[in-house]
Amino acid sequence: MGSNFQNRTSEFKTNEMLDIVIKDLFNLLFPVQKQLQKKYQRNKYPFLFIVGCPRSGTTILLQWLASLNLFSYPTNVLNRFAYAPYIGAQIQKILFDKKFDFSNEFNDINSSISFSSNLGKSMGALSTNEFQHFFRNYMNNFVPRYLNDDEIKDVDFKGIKEGLSSIEVAFGKPFIVKFFMLQFNLDLAFKYLSNSIFAFIKRDPIYNMQSILFAREKYNNDKNEWLGFMPKEYFELKGMDVYHQIAGQVYYTNKSINDAFVSIPNKNKIKIQYKDFCNNPKKYYHQIKRKYEYFGYEMPEFYAGIDHFTSADKLKLAKEENEKFKQAFDYFQNK
Repeated sequence: MGSNFQNRTSEFKTNEMLDIVIKDLFNLLFPVQKQLQKKYQRNKYPFLFIVGCPRSGTTILLQWLASLNLFSYPTNVLNRFAYAPYIGAQIQKILFDKKFDFSNEFNDINSSISFSSNLGKSMGALSTNEFQHFFRNYMNNFVPRYLNDDEIKDVDFKGIKEGLSSIEVAFGKPFIVKFFMLQFNLDLAFKYLSNSIFAFIKRDPIYNMQSILFAREKYNNDKNEWLGFMPKEYFELKGMDVYHQIAGQVYYTNKSINDAFVSIPNKNKIKIQYKDFCNNPKKYYHQIKRKYEYFGYEMPEFYAGIDHFTSADKLKLAKEENEKFKQAFDYFQNK
């Protein structure tokens, strides 16, 4: 998530031994994946792409959708095979799907979806994953950011569609994933991925900004170090104080998505308010259900998910810092 990987705290540093193994498997399996996914040029059901600010509720939204057992989604297991997701999906099935374990040979392997996370990272083999490594296979940038005209031309949208479609085929369910890597170019991405639904979750700016500030300290051990997505205005924001950096990050991220949503048809988009979602996820279940019905995917009429979530919207900042954030956000709104 951070822009300076050297400053990560120990719990967020990469595992160098794991990276070596994954690189080896990438060289072996990525060519196989690229060849076999040519058969899957179009998804049967819409992908559901989650977009929004860092710390806005994207993780709990993904976890909730995954818990309904109506969608395929990126797990921590599947992320180990982000370069070959069809193969990874098949491996996940034979290890974890009880339909393939008639004699209980793998009854010591258990996992379930967790509703907890640590800056977007969840614990458990079948828990949700941000899956950014998948998108990096088809584009030249590493951090979620705005891509200029030349950079967006280099994105292999055909490969992205084929790769995600192969996961849908493997699991037999619509695929849901966070779309951070391309959310600052959403209008163009929609042209290539028009058989999709975009779920935009927004959080009250003061709580969103507060959460990003705390995340900076946790991830980088430095509240002044940039964390997360880089909107088009990143270089303007980078030279400002921490409160304007974060306020601008929230303001411009939401603005970028809102602007793109203007040109996306209603059948392909849904807006979600974080606190409202926490209080009443059933309401959004039925909204998503109606979107999918338009494309021919039937979801149960009866909602069997969790009743509510505990909102994290609680003021924890000192009054002085809270006021600085309000003033900074007003600066961008009135600019």
